[in-house]
Amino acid sequence: MVRPASTCRVLGIDIGGAHIKLANSVGQSAAWYFPMWSAADELANSLRQGIECFSKDTRSTYSHIAVTMTGEMADCFATRAAGVEFILQQVASALTTVELHVYSVDGSWLTPQSACQRPWDVAASNWHALAEWIVRYVVADCDNLRLVLDIGSTTVDVIPIIGRRIATTARCDSERLRMRQLVYTGVGRTPIAAILTSATLDGVHWPLVAERFATSDDAYVALGIVPAADLMWPDAPPSDCSMWPDAPPSESLPRRLGRYGSDADTADGRPRTVSAARARLARMLGEDCERLKH
Repeated sequence: MVRPASTCRVLGIDIGGAHIKLANSVGQSAAWYFPMWSAADELANSLRQGIECFSKDTRSTYSHIAVTMTGEMADCFATRAAGVEFILQQVASALTTVELHVYSVDGSWLTPQSACQRPWDVAASNWHALAEWIVRYVVADCDNLRLVLDIGSTTVDVIPIIGRRIATTARCDSERLRMRQLVYTGVGRTPIAAILTSATLDGVHWPLVAERFATSDDAYVALGIVPAADLMWPDAPPSDCSMWPDAPPSESLPRRLGRYGSDADTADGRPRTVSAARARLARMLGEDCERLKH
């Protein structure tokens, strides 16, 4: 894996199906919610505004942009190849004065034109970039490293490592799914019905309702593993990027770019509180929380 343009400031962009993430070469980062399935046509504008705000917050300019993606999987695209082409067109439209590098699962960096000709090499490439970076540049004692886990809001990447190398023949999502190296169980957006078909309560076996009444986030909130909070962001970002000058980019940027709602949006639209989370989980049992007395 060759680092692109290591002598200058580089900005990395990961364009997902639900989030856009930024990270620069000195360790600063930010992320915001972006529902690709319903807002794809606004991708260029969101990128342009997000990078502008991030650059002001970090007092940085960038001449090279490194791109990974998983957003091509969104069902607003007829095919994943079409998704790759659309996303790269949007990136190029938003970033006209920088050099773009698109990561491929063979560890190389491609131009946007080459990437569009090899869509299955760049589709869902971020897992490979993460693991390659870790084994080469992060973990000093890689001889003892056997597994890289990336736990996200929707999926878990399970990446085997042997001898400082990524030890899998899988390259695309379908191959990784078959090899159980891509698990569609995340800590936020996964419907409970996609994780369990039944549960045991007071020794009684309960089949679960096959509806999106609750998500994995509700379980974490109800158990107190993550704090309950209403994380909805404003409907539109302010015109002045210095509105939160004292907040780090990772905290301030999402507030400015949350026009699409939030990944804290709940299954029923009610608040992200312990009581509301418990009510949503009870509905998965066909019950009301008050009747369960738990």
